Amino acid sequence: AYSPIVLAGFVRLVDFLVVATLGFVLHAFYLGRKSGFAFEYLIAIPGIAAATVVLFQGLKLYHVQALRTPAQHGLRLVGGLAGVFAAALTVVFFLKLEGTFSRVWLVIWFASALAALLMARVAFFALVRHLTLTGRLERRTVIVGGGEAGEAVLKALSSQRDTDLRILGVFDDRDDDRSPDVVGGFPKLGRVDDLVEFARHTRLDLVIFTLPISAEQRLLQMLRKLWVLPIDIRLSAHSNK
Repeated sequence: AYSPIVLAGFVRLVDFLVVATLGFVLHAFYLGRKSGFAFEYLIAIPGIAAATVVLFQGLKLYHVQALRTPAQHGLRLVGGLAGVFAAALTVVFFLKLEGTFSRVWLVIWFASALAALLMARVAFFALVRHLTLTGRLERRTVIVGGGEAGEAVLKALSSQRDTDLRILGVFDDRDDDRSPDVVGGFPKLGRVDDLVEFARHTRLDLVIFTLPISAEQRLLQMLRKLWVLPIDIRLSAHSNK
């Protein structure tokens, strides 16, 4: 399996290198022949590339879901990159650096960086889709709490498109009719006590509790049993209107 954190870090690195490399290359072809490589550009190019990565992070463009749907998040990418270069032009104007930095070079750099980043997003979409289909980027998930609440969560998760969740089953301490052996088409794998042993023998990435927040004591009792596991634990919002 590949970690989404590692994948996001790789995408950040690629974005930084794409923007910075294009800045240096365009400077060498457009300005380098005339005046050589100016020191100011050695500061400005990496700075703008780093600001691009930071802003993209703020726009949540490095989440796996954003990489799965480049068409839906393309406007954010365009707006983020335009914002960075607009800020750079503003700094050049107010600090009266028109003679230091070429605005034509900056505009050409923006256009080429935008095209390159959009093409990179298409490539990342194909990569993420391949990793998801081969099971290398999926989050193996179990649901704690059956009954109607658990069934509602399972139906909602199953209806999502391009999700990285792979539901393994349900764990519930109840043995009566409120917790049948099959919930929403997924099997009941055991009680909460069995989940600790299950996670030690099977790779598990995510546990979703479907119990309402009002059942605080019961939640805390179950969480104490699971704190020994290195997994992500979430509370389902479906349990609270």
